[in-house]
Amino acid sequence: MDSAGLGLIVSHYVRCQGKGVRLVAAGVSARVLQLFEMTTVDKFFPRVATVEEARSVVKALTPEELQHFVETAMRYGHWLGTPEEYAAVGFHCF
Repeated sequence: MDSAGLGLIVSHYVRCQGKGVRLVAAGVSARVLQLFEMTTVDKFFPRVATVEEARSVVKALTPEELQHFVETAMRYGHWLGTPEEYAAVGFHCF
């Protein structure tokens, strides 16, 4: 993950907070966790070991929220990975 990816996560976190949605990092890889800790991003949102744990603490995005996320990412030129690519670094879309 690079600084653009980290910026996207922080931006998404802020938007989630504004809408009353919790963002939880599930199964984050050691490398990503180290980046979160170095930049203190780990203080902003909780981490859990598994996707199943995350599902118990967050609500699913509505289709409108998901569409807004995609449109915002595209507008700012952020690349959106596949679910498998996100899962490889510890982020799961559900």
